[in-house]
Formats: sequence, structure tokens, C-alpha cells
Amino acid sequence: MATFQTVWSVDVGKSSLKAVKMHRERNSIEILAVDKVDFPVEAGGIESLQAPKDALRTFAGRNEMNCPVIVSHPGHSAFSRFIQLPPVDAKKLEEMIGYEAQQQIPFPIDEVIWDYHVCESDDGAVEKEIGLFAVRKEVISDFILDFEQNGISPDHISIGYIGLLNYVQFDLRPTKPTVIIDIGSDHTDLLIVDGGRFWVRNLGIAGNDITQTIQEKFKLQFDEAEKIKLTASGNKEQAAKVYQVVQPILKEFVNEIHRSVGFYKSQAGDVKFEDVFLFGNGAKLIGLQRFLQEHLRFKVHVEKGFHRLRVNRDSNVALLQQEFPAFATVVGQGIQALSDTAIDVNLLPQERQEEISFKSKQKVVIAAAASLFIVIAFLFVNLNGKIEQADAALESAKVASTLSKNDKALKALADKEEALAAAAAELAIVAKNRQQPSIAFAALSATMAGLPTEEAATGTVEVPAGVNMAAAAPDLGDLEVSQRDINIKKAWLLQFESQRVLLDANGKALDKSTKAVDLTKTCWAYEFVVTAAIEVQGSQDDNQKFIDKWVIGPLQAELRAKTGQADLEVSPIKVVKETKLDTLYMKHARLRDSTGSGGTRGDAEIQGEFHPFSLRWYQHAEPLPTAGDEQGK
Repeated sequence: MATFQTVWSVDVGKSSLKAVKMHRERNSIEILAVDKVDFPVEAGGIESLQAPKDALRTFAGRNEMNCPVIVSHPGHSAFSRFIQLPPVDAKKLEEMIGYEAQQQIPFPIDEVIWDYHVCESDDGAVEKEIGLFAVRKEVISDFILDFEQNGISPDHISIGYIGLLNYVQFDLRPTKPTVIIDIGSDHTDLLIVDGGRFWVRNLGIAGNDITQTIQEKFKLQFDEAEKIKLTASGNKEQAAKVYQVVQPILKEFVNEIHRSVGFYKSQAGDVKFEDVFLFGNGAKLIGLQRFLQEHLRFKVHVEKGFHRLRVNRDSNVALLQQEFPAFATVVGQGIQALSDTAIDVNLLPQERQEEISFKSKQKVVIAAAASLFIVIAFLFVNLNGKIEQADAALESAKVASTLSKNDKALKALADKEEALAAAAAELAIVAKNRQQPSIAFAALSATMAGLPTEEAATGTVEVPAGVNMAAAAPDLGDLEVSQRDINIKKAWLLQFESQRVLLDANGKALDKSTKAVDLTKTCWAYEFVVTAAIEVQGSQDDNQKFIDKWVIGPLQAELRAKTGQADLEVSPIKVVKETKLDTLYMKHARLRDSTGSGGTRGDAEIQGEFHPFSLRWYQHAEPLPTAGDEQGK
């Protein structure tokens, strides 16, 4: 479809409204915002007529509805049928589909809104499989009216299971025949995805049936039984009782699945299924995944996150993670509106579709009409039968044509300007990230500058006249002690290393040989390792206290001051325990004095015992607008 750049996707269920705001940028899709409005159901799980309308009003009131809105109609109230047609050209195929729709849809064709999808065959089949979908016009009119009365005007109407199918095809991308089950409050959709083909059936058992079973067994109110159904996993004893109670209805549920899969196999031929994916609030039922896996003999999966979609950090990520199985359908609707490869079924009335299409082109039409009006007005005022004036009018028409061409060129330049602006913003972030080593070294330099800088007197010792060298020798000892007093308050920087690394979710640097990295769970950072030494202070604790006070503490303060918490993240500075340096004996003073006669006594080297240590910390790089390896620039 890919008609829109940004959309709100809204799904109103029996007990809650779920919505996501999504944006397409090149070939990637990002979730910008997430919202959910819960509302009560009446006794026995009967849907309240007013509660969903109130939820729509609440949603529209707390969100900016500044982009197109795509909504979904419940799948159980939509007609669907799959037919086979011979291979013909596109125009003839459309005519045949129109004829078949009149024969297959069990209502007068002028009383329904219908659409179709041509399935892509992966097995080289000659015939084309067509999916027909229809809803009565009055049902769609009432459906649209509920939205419009609460401040929302739908731009596209999908079907619940079509949205789920688009999510599966875009994000899961199954490579073999797969069963998809969406367990809602009052209906369950079963989809079979088989390459480019799909098939859908509504099952007779849904979430409310399970809730009513719990309600009758434990003599509870409906809302109490619903709460136990979804939260029993927190209490093992209660979970065991609930699991025991619901087993009979779960066995009926399994029989429904077997019948549906068996029917599809009878129509499609030799098809082998291995995987089942569960979605909807019903997927959270305690023990359901294990029960289905044991009785269906399939691998049963409950997805907990996206594979190809990006989620903006400013959105309600916690809500999306907690309610993930229930959000698959509404996310799939957004994919349908934004992706070129989506399965596109639109039950919005044709006149509304034309109105939306006209509005999208309205600016162009108005500009063209204005240009035409100017030309006509000019001709009307100035044309007086003279050839010169007629020539002038023709020239004006040429100018108008030139302006039209220039307008197209300006639009193309505007598109390039937008792309260049995005590239410039990305380069600015790259340049900012590359300043990280300079920031770290400046912080380290400032830290080292904070240590004592005075040097002991290590130059030539003047021997007064009449004093022999033996009397002067004790002065040399004093100089050695004085140098020791200075050295014990200093640190020597031996090595400064930096490199760009990829950190996992636990803040651990990944090895460069690591393959198949999930970049959505990693971030780029700069790793800094500083090797330094201090003169032994006494005990090991004394050494550590000196390092904490004079090196680590000041260095952390400098890094916070130079990076700023709002822009860059600085990880805690840690002492690397497994340093490979042995104890160093460093030559740190070379004394030389002169004899009374001006001769030299030679160099005397004084050695001190030094304690080496290494520090490591990470400074996170600012992420780029585009995902992938480019983050490491």
C-alpha cells in the first residue's frame, strides 16, 4: 500500500482500545507511540454499547490526531471466501473477480462493501487463488459513525485478521506452513499462512467462554473470573485449580483447531505443519501454551518482541512489552498502511476513498486551477483582436508552462534538500561521537594535573668551602627522602587506549568475532583503558584508597562535567583486576653533585617500588536516526 508516511492504527476490542502511531522512513518502520484504554464489560461478558465510544473519546482527547487513521473491523462479522480463477491478463482478471463476487457473496452486491486480494503462489500453480472479503454497508456506516462522533475520521478500514496477517508476514516471515491463532474476548481467528497463500476461519471458542467456565466453577462475578484467568500464574495453588477447571474446554478448543487444519489439508494437498503462534489476550491464559503443545504435537510460540520493527524510546515500551500478544493486530494494520508488500484489503466506502484521494491531491489541483485562471483572465482583459496581443497571450501561456516545469524541479530540489538535511544531521552526530576520545583524554589530563607537581631538589649540590664530601653525604639522603615524599602523592600515566565497541543489553562489550548480533539489543560505545602507576602507599587497601581519592573520584567528576548527563552516558569507572603488569621498579631520580674541585662524582640512581593499576570505562555514543552498523561510525 505505502500510501501514508505516518499513521495512527486503532483497534477497538470488547474490553479495550489499543492504538499505535507508526512512521515509515525509507525501508524501515518505527513505532512512535503506544496507547491502551481499558473499559468494563457488562455481566456475562456482554459488550457495553457506550463504553467503547467513551474509550474512543478518551483516546482522541489525550493524543494528537494529526495524521491518517487506520482502523480494523472485527473479523467474525466479515464475510470471507477463497476462489480459484484461471490465468488471464490483469484487466480480464478484474472483470472475472467482479462476476465471482456477485455469485459468492451471500448478499446483493450493491448492499455490501467488498474487496479482494490475489494470493501469490509459491508452488507454480497455474490457477490464481483470490480472497473475497465483504461487510454489509449499514454495518460499516454505523462503524464509521462511532469513530466520527468521537473526533476520529477513519482513512482506511481493514479487517482484524488481515492486520494480524500483515504483522506475521512482515515481522515473523515464516518460511514453512504455519498456524496463527488470535484468541479474542468473543471470537478466535485461526489463520493458516502457506507461502504467499493464506486461509482464515473463525473458531467457536474464545476468551469469554473460558472466563465463564471459571465463573461457574468458582461462583464468581464475570470480572472476578476474568482477573483470575489472566493473573492466576502468580499463585501456584490457584493456577493449578484454574488449569484443572479449563481443561475440558481447552480440549474442545484443540478439536476445533484439528478440524480447521484438517480441512485446509484436504483442500491444499500434502501440507505439513510444525509451528503454531498464539496472539490476543487469551494467549496469556495459564498453561495454555503447554496444553496446546502436548495435544497438537506442534511447537507453540508466544511472541514477546519484534524482529524487524523499531520502537521509539519515548513511546510506552513497558505497556507494549506487557501486552505484546494483544498488540500484534493493531501493529499489523499500521504495517498495511505503510508497507509496499502488505496484504491490502480496504472496506472504506468507495466515495470516502475517492474523497481522501482527492484531498491528497488538492494542493496540486488548486495550484493548477489558479494558473489556468490567471491565463484566462489575462486573455479576457487584453485580447482585443490585435495579433500582437494574441502573441503576448501565447507567450504568457509558455511562461505558465515554464513555471509549471520549474515547480516540479523545485519540488525535486526540496526532496533532495530534505535528504541532505537528514544526512547532515547524521554527520553531526558522527562528529560528536568522534569527540569522545578527546573528551576522555582531556578529563584524564585534568585529573593528572590535580596531583602534586612540585619536584624535589635533584640538581647539583653545592658543597661549601672547607666541607668535605663525607659531611655532605647526609644531605643526599635527605634529598632522597624528600623525593619519596613527593612521589608518594603522584601517579604516572603509562598508557592510554581507546576503541569503539558494541555493548550488549548487560553493558558487556561484544567480541569482534561475534556473529548474528541483534542490533536492537545493543548500543555503540567508546571503551577507554588507562594504565598508570603509583608509588606503593603501604598496604593494598592504602593503594586502593589513594587511587579512589586522587584518580577515580576526580576522573569521574571531570567526565560528568565534560560530557553532560543529557548528551552522553558515562559508565562507572572500574579498576581492572586482572592487570598483566608485574610490580614495577622505576628509576625516578638521578642525583648528581660536584666535588669541591669541580669534578663529578658520577650518577646515583634511587629506585622505588611502584603499584600498577588499570582503569576501564565506557562512554555511550549517541545513536544515529538510522539503525544497523552505521551506528558505529
